[in-house]
Amino acid sequence: MLAISNAYEAEGGIIKELTPRAVNDILGLTEWYSSKGMRVLGVAYKPVSDGNVTAESEFGLIFSGFIVFLDPIKETAKDAVEKLREHGVGVKVLTGDNEFVTEYVCEGIGISVDEVLVGSNIDKMDDASLKEAVEKVDVFVRLTPQNKAHIVTALRDNGHTVGLLGDGINDVVAMRAADVSISVDTAADITKETADMILLEKDLGILREGAVEGRKVYANTIKYVKMTSSANFGYMISLIIATIFFDFEPMTSMQILVFNLIVDISCIAIPWDKVEDYYVKQPRKWDSVSLKNIFTRFGPLSTMTDIITFSLLTFMICPMFVGQYIDDPEAYAALFQTCWFVENFWMQVQIIHILRTPKVPFFQSWASKPVLFASLMALIVGTLMPFTPIGSFLGMVAMPWQFMVFLPFIGLSYFIAAYFVKKEYLKKFGELL
Repeated sequence: MLAISNAYEAEGGIIKELTPRAVNDILGLTEWYSSKGMRVLGVAYKPVSDGNVTAESEFGLIFSGFIVFLDPIKETAKDAVEKLREHGVGVKVLTGDNEFVTEYVCEGIGISVDEVLVGSNIDKMDDASLKEAVEKVDVFVRLTPQNKAHIVTALRDNGHTVGLLGDGINDVVAMRAADVSISVDTAADITKETADMILLEKDLGILREGAVEGRKVYANTIKYVKMTSSANFGYMISLIIATIFFDFEPMTSMQILVFNLIVDISCIAIPWDKVEDYYVKQPRKWDSVSLKNIFTRFGPLSTMTDIITFSLLTFMICPMFVGQYIDDPEAYAALFQTCWFVENFWMQVQIIHILRTPKVPFFQSWASKPVLFASLMALIVGTLMPFTPIGSFLGMVAMPWQFMVFLPFIGLSYFIAAYFVKKEYLKKFGELL
């Protein structure tokens, strides 16, 4: 506005020449307003007597004064920024506003303004310099849409997962470059169309809640993956061993399908499980090495328990009730299959609770009520299955009480062994999930 003005309106409506000193005074006043967190627009005019307005009419204006806007800082903003940091979420400000307004706002919400990077300087940087700068600087001012996009790209190239909150047209390019783009319901239409998520409230605290909930979803997802991979890995080893040493099916295909169906139904409750507070304090990434370390330790532990069960069935339970193997092979196989079917439920239910927390389950940490109920129901249904018509249809027989007496001891042995395996695992790798 000052560049296309040659006069200004002084106090009392007196028109004076726009001298360099007057320009300096106006800019000083603009800076003062900005340093108080106000946005300043210059207003100028020019009388046109004949009503013929052309492009040339936009020069030689009379600078009249300012329109000053104040957008108060929300009371919850500072606390929200602090809580985001506590949860491992860095907050950076990318704005087209000048450095004075931005510094005032940032100081009010607890964001460091020790270093501020201006858009014109970003234009002079190469990619390597910008990647280095974005790690040190939290406040970027006087940015063009392309500047914002370059900063987001640099952060992503440095290995960060970037979420960008924007509400204006100038944010669209950067939002498309971000991993997650966020807007508000009062934003420009194109901004809302670009956004992956739209906030219904203008409150940074919602972002923290969203990050925490996302981490809970991830935690419960990885629980399921590690539980099932560990159990299935151990089961496959046990099945191979049993197939080698016995000349009958250790478990029929129908029994395996029913077992997996009941267990999978019980696992539906895992998304509603509790997540330890420590786990949501930091962002998490998929770690295939951790998955391998889990199932190569807890899988063989299940196999060892199965071998104990096989020995118990082979040398005590089955001969006790069906005579020698050669006398009644079908009855022997049915009893063996039934007992191993039930024993697998006792192992599967335990591994759900053992791998869901680094603490001692049932003593230091309890699962949520849905998980407790679902796992208990799976255990009850699996244990009682042999005594039902469905069990008979699957080729099972009623279990002898002697084996049912052994089940809690087998389960307790597995629980104690898993405790020491988990303790050693945490000592070596630090985290379970």
